[in-house]
Formats: sequence, structure tokens, C-alpha cells
Amino acid sequence: MLNAANETDIDVNEMLTWRVPVDIPDSQRKSNKPIIKRESDRELYALTGFVRLVKLQGDYDFHVQVAQSRAVNAPQVIVEVPRRFRAVQRELMALVGMGDGQKSKAWKDPSTAPHMRFIGFAFLDQPHQSEPPTQEGHGHGPAGVVRTLWEIHPVVKVEAVP
Repeated sequence: MLNAANETDIDVNEMLTWRVPVDIPDSQRKSNKPIIKRESDRELYALTGFVRLVKLQGDYDFHVQVAQSRAVNAPQVIVEVPRRFRAVQRELMALVGMGDGQKSKAWKDPSTAPHMRFIGFAFLDQPHQSEPPTQEGHGHGPAGVVRTLWEIHPVVKVEAVP
């Protein structure tokens, strides 16, 4: 397991201030290669927030929508736990109370949303950027709810927050 002792603590509101560039050439924008300094620096971030949705995607990665607070309309971001981090996926499932074979879990009542910390790397999910380029994207969580293309991905460690 990665030693995550030197991570930078952040919250959803801080991630929402991270600039999403609008002038990236199409060939770079549709690539998964780091194109922004925040990505290429490979700094570990520790995002703390409230889980609203955990969903196993078709590629077997877990997408997690994390809100700033337990308020109904709190802004959200996405964190992603890839299948290559199966131990982290199992820990996530245990912490949110998902059983074997369960593919998703949602907290419709935000007052019960688990408070968690996700440690991983900054990733700008450019392939989801809409035309004309925007802060939010298509196919990147619910529009108006997930408010940035920035993610913590891959997540390398998850923790419950008391």
C-alpha cells in the first residue's frame, strides 16, 4: 500500500476553484495523459466530504460522488477507485455498507451520508468536457450536481471520518 503521509488536505469547495482550461487542443483534450501541471506533479490530495453515491461502472471502477456537506443541494465532485486497487474498493464497500455483488448505493437522505476521506491524485477528466468547453461535462455525473471535471483518481486510500 502507498504511504500517504504527505498528502494535501482539501475539500469539495477547494476542488471547485481548480481552473478547467478551455483552450486545450482537441487531440490533447481527448487524451487521458496529464496535460495540466496539477496532474503531472503527482501530488497526493486528501479530499474530505460526504458520500452521496457509490456506483460500480462498466470498467469495474467505482465512481463516488462526494458532497461538500450534508445539505441537499451541496456541490459534488467525483472520486474514482480503479479496479486495480481492489483492496481499496473492498475497504470502500465495507465503510459504506455495500454487500458482495452490490453495484451501487445512494444516500437520498443526505443527513445519513457517510463522512469520508479519499486520498489520491488530481485528474482532469477532459474527455467528458462539453463543446463549447465548460467547467462541467457530459456523462460526468449529474449536470448541476457534479460541478467540475476535476477528480481524485486514482484513489489509493479511503478512511471513515468520525
